[in-house]
Amino acid sequence: MFKRLVALVVPLLMLALAAPAWADDINIIFDPTPAEQGTFYLIQQPFVTYDVSWGSCTQNGVPSALQGDAACMLFINQTGAPLGNLNLTFTVNNALAGQTITCTNTDSFLTGNNCTAAGTLTLNETVTVNLFGGSAVPDEMAFFIAENGVTLSNLPPLTFEVPTHDPNTLVLLVAGVAMLAMCGLRRYA
Repeated sequence: MFKRLVALVVPLLMLALAAPAWADDINIIFDPTPAEQGTFYLIQQPFVTYDVSWGSCTQNGVPSALQGDAACMLFINQTGAPLGNLNLTFTVNNALAGQTITCTNTDSFLTGNNCTAAGTLTLNETVTVNLFGGSAVPDEMAFFIAENGVTLSNLPPLTFEVPTHDPNTLVLLVAGVAMLAMCGLRRYA
């Protein structure tokens, strides 16, 4: 009888403790402009949109292989986890209208992209470039994005987002209860 009571009380206790985490009606996120360390944008949280701007490829920190490019952005992954997907979003200005996008990767990190899917760019179009696949960018590793074809002064600002799967509390609760149930069934088998 006692074992059945424990099997009933433990899941109810877990449900009661998880209930405050379900309160998702109000969600306030403070997103200051990302801090810069030297010339690097620090990417510290997934699912946060960072407003970033292009800079000169001759600035400190840019690898020598990219210093001949028209514009560069420098980042450091400080999310505490590898980055397996990055999104860059911008609005097409006069300098970009009528052009197409191609992406080139210089290493094994985030080797896939949707660059050619955008086709010919039209004025005021919102374009999102997704970088994915290959090896994920490890935590505390710097990464760089360079651009050729349009001068630095004509490039629009971008938003940068790191979409990362973050399971919600209910999913985690159900998984935990299922594991407890399997352990309990195993003990009786």
